[in-house]
Amino acid sequence: MSTARPPLPVVLPVSTAEVVPSVVGIVAYRGLYFNVYDSLMLSSSVLLRDPSSFSFLRCWGATISAGLASFLS
Repeated sequence: MSTARPPLPVVLPVSTAEVVPSVVGIVAYRGLYFNVYDSLMLSSSVLLRDPSSFSFLRCWGATISAGLASFLS
C-alpha cells in the first residue's frame, strides 16, 4: 500500500534584498511617469492643438525621462 506524499512547499528563490529595490524602482517610475506626462499635457494643451506627432513625442519623452530618473535614483 502506497502512502500519498504531502505536496512540497513552494520556495521562491527571491530574497527581500532583491524585491525591495524593485518595488521602490517601479513606484518611482510610475510616479514620475504620471507627473511628467500630466505636466506635458498641461503645457502642450496651452501651446498647441495637439497634433499626433507631438502626442507621440510627449508620451515618448515622459516614458524615457521617468525610466532614466527611476534607474538613477
